[in-house]
Amino acid sequence: MTQRVTCSDGVTLFATAEGPEDVPALLFAHEFGGDWRTWDDQVAAFKHRFRCIRFCARGFLPSQVPGDLALYGQSRAIDDLLAVADHFELGRFHLVGCSMGSFTALQCALGRSERVLSLTLVGCSSGPEDGAERESYRQDLRREIDLLESKQGAGAVQWFADDPAYQRMASKRPASWRSYLARLENQSVTGALLTLRSVHWNRLSLFEQKD
Repeated sequence: MTQRVTCSDGVTLFATAEGPEDVPALLFAHEFGGDWRTWDDQVAAFKHRFRCIRFCARGFLPSQVPGDLALYGQSRAIDDLLAVADHFELGRFHLVGCSMGSFTALQCALGRSERVLSLTLVGCSSGPEDGAERESYRQDLRREIDLLESKQGAGAVQWFADDPAYQRMASKRPASWRSYLARLENQSVTGALLTLRSVHWNRLSLFEQKD
């Protein structure tokens, strides 16, 4: 079942729910290089025992892609995740995130722990700890932004294909890797750029959140 979720600022998100409604829910938040299909294997495995809900973040098709940078950011991403939970009337839920989605999931759990039954984080960034790390981190982001601006969707493909962290996927699951790259090339460049310039550019450090 696919639906459109309307967020507090009117932006709409694509979301889907699978599995029975009278069981605990699993809510999945995808990574920057993915979309709702990131979780195909997990949903196939869990949908008989859990209500599996996944969505595309704003800026990621087929969700809406606002053109205003002010409509993006980490706090907005947290609000969007909760908007999806509220849309499907989830009081409490198991929360799963990957990379960008894992950081959002963590921030959601820190702020709204009463909603979260369990938290599973895959590839959660610690964020840049100090000024030097932040500058190095933003230099990497600038290179990715430049690639996207100059090569559009092909730039996203090149960035992830060159990343050493993804080389094992390319060798171990070549068919999945090709599908992954095809999805990247067909995503919204506008949404990717605005996400990089907001959610990623202003990434907090976990060391700032020790308390």
